[in-house]
Amino acid sequence: MQNSQNHYVLLLGGNQGEVLTAFDGALMVLAQSGLEIVAKSSVFKTPAWGMVGDDFLNMAVEVRCSLSPDELLHTVLEIEKQFGRRRNSGMGYQSRQLDIDIIHSYELVYQSNELCIPHPRLHLRKFALVPVKEISPDWVHPVLKKTCMELLSECGDDSKIEKLN
Repeated sequence: MQNSQNHYVLLLGGNQGEVLTAFDGALMVLAQSGLEIVAKSSVFKTPAWGMVGDDFLNMAVEVRCSLSPDELLHTVLEIEKQFGRRRNSGMGYQSRQLDIDIIHSYELVYQSNELCIPHPRLHLRKFALVPVKEISPDWVHPVLKKTCMELLSECGDDSKIEKLN
C-alpha cells in the first residue's frame, strides 16, 4: 500500500434487482474497506449500452484512500462478487445488479494488464460522463486534454439520461 492518499472516481451501475440497495451496500463496504467517500453524484437512469437489456442506474462516487490502482481494482471486484456479479469473459456486456468501474484519478494515467486509468471508453459513454461531470466538473482528461463538458459535447452517444434524484 502507498502512504499517500489517492483520489479516484468510480462509476457504480446496475440493472437487475434492487440496484439502489446494492449501491448503498457497496458504499458501506467501500467505507468499511478504508475508502473515504468524498462525493456522490445523483443517480441517473439510462438505456443499456452495448447490449439489449433493462435500463441501468448509474452514479459516480469520488473516494480517497491509500490503495494503489491495482489494489483498488481488487477491492471493487471483491465487492462486485459480494453482490452476485459473475464476470464471464468473452460473453460481452451482461445485465447485473452491481458493476463498479474505476473511471479516473485526476491527472493519473495508469495501465496494467488488468486496468487502464482513465477508463478507455469514458469519452464514448454519456451514462458515465454525466455523473462524473456532476462531481468533478473541472477535471481535465489527462490523455485527451479535454474537460468533461467538452467530452460530453463531442460524445456521439445520444442516449437519453434521466436524473432520478
